[in-house]
Amino acid sequence: PQRQGIVSTAARTPLAAAVDYSEPKRDFQETAAACEAQGVRFLPMVCETSGAWAPEALEVLDLLAKTAASRTGGDAKRLRRQLLQRCAAAVRACNARAHFKRACTT
Repeated sequence: PQRQGIVSTAARTPLAAAVDYSEPKRDFQETAAACEAQGVRFLPMVCETSGAWAPEALEVLDLLAKTAASRTGGDAKRLRRQLLQRCAAAVRACNARAHFKRACTT
C-alpha cells in the first residue's frame, strides 16, 4: 500500500488498500454495470504491492483452483497455493519492470 491517501488506513487495517481500490476498478468505464447487464458477475482482481489479495480476487483464484482440481483430479488447496505463488511472482515481476522503466526514463 503506497498511495498516499490510504497509507495510514492500510497501516491499521489489513487489506485496506486492496479493498479500497476495488471500487474504482468496478466503476472504470462502468465495467461492473456492463458485466451485470450481460448477466456476468464482475470481480476485480486487485492485489497489494505486499502480495496481499483483495477478498474478491481470492474468490476468483479459489474458483480457478477448484475448477482445475475437479478437471484434473488434483488437490484444490495445493493448486490454490501454486496459483497464488505464480500470481505473486508475476505481480512482483511487473512491479520491478515498472520501477526499472521509470528509473531509466528519468
